[in-house]
Amino acid sequence: MHNLHYVVVGAEDGKGACHTAEWEIMDWGDENNWRSICGAVCKDGTVYETGDGRWTVGDMTVKKIEKLIMDTALESASLNDRAKEIAVKLASGEPLEKLDMYILRKSITEMESAKWLLDGGRKTFKEGMEYRPWELDEFGVTNIFNKDSGKLWVVVVDMHS
Repeated sequence: MHNLHYVVVGAEDGKGACHTAEWEIMDWGDENNWRSICGAVCKDGTVYETGDGRWTVGDMTVKKIEKLIMDTALESASLNDRAKEIAVKLASGEPLEKLDMYILRKSITEMESAKWLLDGGRKTFKEGMEYRPWELDEFGVTNIFNKDSGKLWVVVVDMHS
């Protein structure tokens, strides 16, 4: 399965940003869990494409990615319809199947991640916005930006797990 994960870094150019992100996550994975660096977008609008992975950076901007993360967090902040049905079963004392428990656990984990972001007031990458940080095989953002390390870049990573 392929997941999109963003890594926010500081670098002088797109190639350096991709190198920094790769260096920071290099210990993650094995022959069954690997990644491709697709490219990076700078806060100033500069786009760098590597030609690897399933996603293109193309018309992405830092603001669009920040909005996507916030929208995803808002959507994940409440139980989805299937999880609500399972919660009703649980409350009524009906036995749950293993799949029910998995769905409920996954939904609660997503709610916890969303709550941290939404309650934390971290609305931009420059302010430290993260969503499911270091959960590299999940859709999310890992923020390692340091203002002393250059311009803010968002590196687009295609995670395969």
